[in-house]
Amino acid sequence: MTGHIRKRYARMKPAGGADLPQSEVETAEADRARPQVTPLDASSYILSMATELRALAKVSNFRFLTYLLEIVFQEAFRMTSELELQMAQKRKPFEPEPKT
Repeated sequence: MTGHIRKRYARMKPAGGADLPQSEVETAEADRARPQVTPLDASSYILSMATELRALAKVSNFRFLTYLLEIVFQEAFRMTSELELQMAQKRKPFEPEPKT
């Protein structure tokens, strides 16, 4: 998932940041339409980032930060799994057409 989805998220503004002052660079980008993000895309991206940040905190010996990022990782993993299961249950099973 490190390809187009990561690039898409990198260009997005943080949620709830509409009332924050914007820099000149952000102002030009704010005029463009933002892509719609599904909950599964969001949870998968958070899971990916939490994995990388947790590993970085661990090698840097930031014990408490590693602990907090582990909690983020576990929650993102749970949410991603639940959303994937919901998506799989919504799909219709493959049924071959009867031969006539």
